[in-house]
Amino acid sequence: MYAKFAIAAVIAVSVGACAVQPYDSGMSGHSPANFNYKSDGENARALLAAAESGKAQAWTVSESSYGAVSASGPAYPDRARRNCQPLKHERDGTARQVTACKGVDGVWVVAEWSPDKGE
Repeated sequence: MYAKFAIAAVIAVSVGACAVQPYDSGMSGHSPANFNYKSDGENARALLAAAESGKAQAWTVSESSYGAVSASGPAYPDRARRNCQPLKHERDGTARQVTACKGVDGVWVVAEWSPDKGE
């Protein structure tokens, strides 16, 4: 009896979650910074362009939504033979170091860690 009730409750919650709008007022997620779609897109384009070219890229959406990405070291292959580029990533006044690695499938992965260099 309790098992049937638990299953019914899980199904009801799942259906209710599907009915809720995923984004409120055009904001992407519930980040404390409340980035909007346009700044997310500009940020992603700058990250990819800087990773591909090794040249600095900057973008501005508004006075409070801006950023820049620049290479912070030479590109190198990691142990998985991906081409990796260390980057300085600035967004809305906050800077951090990231590494962008491009796999053989052409997909870029950007993370706050640096993979080991290949030997």
